[in-house]
Amino acid sequence: MALEQQRRDQQELQHQHGCTGQRLRPVLLPEAWLLELHHRTGRQLRTVDAEALRLAPGLQVARIDANNWSVSSRGFGGLWSNKLLVLVDGRSIYSPTYSGVYWSAHGLMLEDVERIEVIRGPGATLWGSNAVNGIINIITRNAADTHGGMLTVRSGNKEKAVTSLRYGGAVGDLAHGRAYLRYTSRDDQYDPARETAAVDGWDSREAGFRVDGDTETGHSWTLQGDVFSMNGTERFEEIASPVPPYTLTDVGSVDSRGWNLLGRWTHRWLSGGASTLQFYLDHVDRKQDVLSQETDILDIDFQHQPTATGRHNLLWGLGLRHIRQDFDNSFGVSVNPTHHEEILVSGFLQDEITLVPDQLRLTIGSKFEHNEQTGFEIQPSVRLSWMPSERFTLWAALSRAVRTPSRIETRGRIVQAVFPTGPFPAPLAEIDVNGDPELDAEVLLAHELGFRYQAENGLALDLALFYNRYRELLTMVGTGAGSSRFANDLKGSSSGLELSLDWWPTPNWHLQAAHTLLRVDLDPGDDPFTTRIARMQEGESPRHQTSLRSGWNLGREWDLDLWLYRVGTIRNLSFTPPDRVDAYTSLNINLAWHPTSNLSVSLTGRDLLDKRKSEYNPGSYLPLAEIERSIYLGLNWKF
Repeated sequence: MALEQQRRDQQELQHQHGCTGQRLRPVLLPEAWLLELHHRTGRQLRTVDAEALRLAPGLQVARIDANNWSVSSRGFGGLWSNKLLVLVDGRSIYSPTYSGVYWSAHGLMLEDVERIEVIRGPGATLWGSNAVNGIINIITRNAADTHGGMLTVRSGNKEKAVTSLRYGGAVGDLAHGRAYLRYTSRDDQYDPARETAAVDGWDSREAGFRVDGDTETGHSWTLQGDVFSMNGTERFEEIASPVPPYTLTDVGSVDSRGWNLLGRWTHRWLSGGASTLQFYLDHVDRKQDVLSQETDILDIDFQHQPTATGRHNLLWGLGLRHIRQDFDNSFGVSVNPTHHEEILVSGFLQDEITLVPDQLRLTIGSKFEHNEQTGFEIQPSVRLSWMPSERFTLWAALSRAVRTPSRIETRGRIVQAVFPTGPFPAPLAEIDVNGDPELDAEVLLAHELGFRYQAENGLALDLALFYNRYRELLTMVGTGAGSSRFANDLKGSSSGLELSLDWWPTPNWHLQAAHTLLRVDLDPGDDPFTTRIARMQEGESPRHQTSLRSGWNLGREWDLDLWLYRVGTIRNLSFTPPDRVDAYTSLNINLAWHPTSNLSVSLTGRDLLDKRKSEYNPGSYLPLAEIERSIYLGLNWKF
């Protein structure tokens, strides 16, 4: 795809004032609040997974090992980054067990992705609870745009095999469909403590379909579904055991499988309004030695945009979600009761008010939710956008968002260590962390300011400033005799800036530079244990990140992409050493050859400056791993 087309797409985005994550695009989300990554920008990435999100300025992405990542926005990273909501076509993949994402269980073919919408900052007015510091919505392409067949094969030293096959075409006169198969096998990373493989490799198998249709009366519909299975291994680091020697360092298995089905109906009224009804079913059965779980989710969502009247453009919606979970406990991690069901009901109302035509707009709205853990939650937002010209936008926003506690945090128990009180089988003294069923939601009050400028010479500048105030943050407090519990005993703030610069010196050459500055300050009070937790959370994301990318079209047949990025030190004071991960610089290079319009061959190198490096210390039962340099060869054939 020529970079000239990418440049035109980027210019078009400057004039779009909504987000398709909610299926409708009628309302203003200030432009710097929404960053869209078209699949054309990701030529170094043939799979959309957590690694692809490094492309988004403002996100903090670190690979923990072969199958775990830390992905966060505006701080609070970690193995279970719990303030970032992630969706695929509007379907949440956020786990209610840990308040995080199992990234290795979610991967998509890059060629089937239309764009990745990355919203930096709260989006709770539309998306509801847990859309606190950011939202990622991966939007796949309409089946009408994926006719024909495509075979993709990639293999290298770390990605042993990534193979996908997709075919699409017309289904009758008014519908289009596609189906795909995909297989992935990834090798172990490196364990520096044992100077051997980290035993964290994994394989996955996926299949799915999508059908899109239209009628002659203004109706459109989508039906899509996926099935997957994933199996891998992970090394446990000093897991508590009830029998001598009372700790285990072993290799365990991870076996995850599931399916999902999503349907969407949209009607655009002759008067100019639109209505959308969406449902999805999601089933996941994940078996791990530490905790096995089975989760079923039914989600129904309705939205209506009435015809705009005068200065007002309204949008309202209603939602219902039912969650059912069953747990198979271990000695080290348990959830009780083992069966759980809950219902979440929600509604939202938003009004975009034109104060000065084509220049000044005010957007006010709120989400209203009721959940069984924290009760009734209100999440309002006020946003003002001033566009003195087509090329310049200045915006400001004030928002409230909440994160509801996970099942582990309310009903879980984690045994960290045991000590015998006498010869076996004497009673054991345990050091454990317990959930609290009375936990409240974490609360964010976000202040944002930004501007975006699009010059005539292909230069685009985007700057966002933010100051976040948090209260009721979760931490752990001591309860005596070696035990602790989760509690809403932290408060604090985060602040920073996100700057990105895009420039097209020529139609076939694209340059992008980005820098993120982040500071997190937490107030733990006087408790020493809570203070240690606060210092860990403050350092879980790097203070500075810088990225430079260059993409060239070298004639008709060759592409060359260079990507250099610098990530600052992570000082998370983990309970397991080391207590910091040093700053690092990484270089990725992709060279692609297109002998015909239907065939491309690529050679990609990742992390080329170091033989191996650590990016994040999970500080939990997983040992520290080092990510190794990787090189792979890829082939893409369309038929």
